[in-house]
Amino acid sequence: MHPDISWFISKAFYQSKLLDYEGIMTLVGEPDYYTKLAMPPISFFHVAGQEAFVDSTYQNQVEAEFVVKCYDFLKKKLPGFDRKKLGIITPYNGQAALIRNLIRDNDGTLFCEVEVNSVDSFQGREKDIVIFSTVRAKYDGMEEDKVQTIGFLKDKRRMNVGLSRARIGLIVIGDLERLRKARAADKWKFLGDYCSQKGRCFRADTTNMDEYFNSFQKKPEDYLVKFKERKDKKSKKPKEIKDGKDEKLVKEATEEKGEKEIVAE
Repeated sequence: MHPDISWFISKAFYQSKLLDYEGIMTLVGEPDYYTKLAMPPISFFHVAGQEAFVDSTYQNQVEAEFVVKCYDFLKKKLPGFDRKKLGIITPYNGQAALIRNLIRDNDGTLFCEVEVNSVDSFQGREKDIVIFSTVRAKYDGMEEDKVQTIGFLKDKRRMNVGLSRARIGLIVIGDLERLRKARAADKWKFLGDYCSQKGRCFRADTTNMDEYFNSFQKKPEDYLVKFKERKDKKSKKPKEIKDGKDEKLVKEATEEKGEKEIVAE
């Protein structure tokens, strides 16, 4: 596992007690994912989709379509792309079924040739690249100012399992605004801040996804998500933590007061 991924996993779930093997970068190497695509080891794509409750499970059509376009981008741009080394993970069976159907349509095949499944189905295994679809977003009739719940996403064990399956590339796709404002979502806030501080939190354009990925590859900095501070007299100064891998300062994202608001423009 690349140190940028393991650092987050260790800090978020193990009180920084997990340490990397000293020769880990030799094992990780320089795969085409970094050199040909210039993709970072860990990234978050903010998709302003809409969740829907369908047949006792959740789905997010826009987010699922973006996941498939991301998969298609990897398939077309990576030389010798091996579908078996990619895993697409989501907390909801409904979203997994939707993504499988979209991939079949995209590839023109009878069966989905990529493993798309729930978090629990991936336990104990690794994939070179993982795309994680969070699903939960705004919905019809949602009260904007009311603190919302995020269901399975607040389960820290499942979050840990889902995000720690990636060996060289972790791509998280979801509505960062919803995740940051949700109840019991401190780990998601931390992930958003971590990616933002490293310049790896991007705004997704869902109006023309094919053009988006071509443009993104050429100039990803044009799509960086910006944050602004909400003024709150009761807010505490965010605690700063030092990233032992690259000595950059990363702000702790567990403050309930004075959290940053997302501006995706």
